[in-house]
Amino acid sequence: MKYTNKKRGFLKMILVVIVALALLKFVFHFDIIDFFNSPKAQETVKYVLNVVKIVWEYIRVPFLFVWDRANDFIRSYR
Repeated sequence: MKYTNKKRGFLKMILVVIVALALLKFVFHFDIIDFFNSPKAQETVKYVLNVVKIVWEYIRVPFLFVWDRANDFIRSYR
């Protein structure tokens, strides 16, 4: 099986994230798990998710309209 650049890029990105998390842990003594388990982080995540849901409700119909038209346009040139 041949690996394309896209697959190598994905694996490279995973490796970069792992290295970045290791650096955070060992160099800066920052534990990402403890951070996301803290009450402040959970409140922030809930707030952001709520904002995203509200925004999505406003833009869902126009976004899907444009998305469908763009897909139709792209398929017409295949």
